[in-house]
Amino acid sequence: CLALHCGPTPKQHNAPTYRILTGGLDGLVKIYDPVSYTPLHATKHPSPVTALSCAPDGKTLLIGTSTGLLSIRHAPPPVAPKPKVAPMGGTMAHFERGRDAGVSQMDDFELVQQTRKRLKPFDVALRKFCYGEALDKVLTTKKPDAVSAVLEELVKRQGLLIALS
Repeated sequence: CLALHCGPTPKQHNAPTYRILTGGLDGLVKIYDPVSYTPLHATKHPSPVTALSCAPDGKTLLIGTSTGLLSIRHAPPPVAPKPKVAPMGGTMAHFERGRDAGVSQMDDFELVQQTRKRLKPFDVALRKFCYGEALDKVLTTKKPDAVSAVLEELVKRQGLLIALS
């Protein structure tokens, strides 16, 4: 399970912070998660690791090598995150703030304004039952499909004779 070293692992130690420490003849010291056995951290030493231990507080690691070298490693203190500074007004950063913010699909809704389709002048004349005016306006467009549509509508309404007179 912990065979991720090149060679045997003569030293294993359970740290007080619930981590598994291994040191191998390949010079690697690895720190594993005891639940998933995944490596969390690794350090390389120039000579094989023969001894390792962890201080009771879990913040100091002692590593002994075959050449007699004793390495003492201290965990760095946690760094508090810096508070974000609001961008100055009038700058590009101020203009673009919030651009990359994720949009919640649960609470948001989109307001769609429906615009009414603007009618052509010959359609307006047909709505007013001005058949002659509708025929004149559609003939000025010089569009065959519009002319045939108005003529068909006038035939349906029986207004072709009225439009031609």
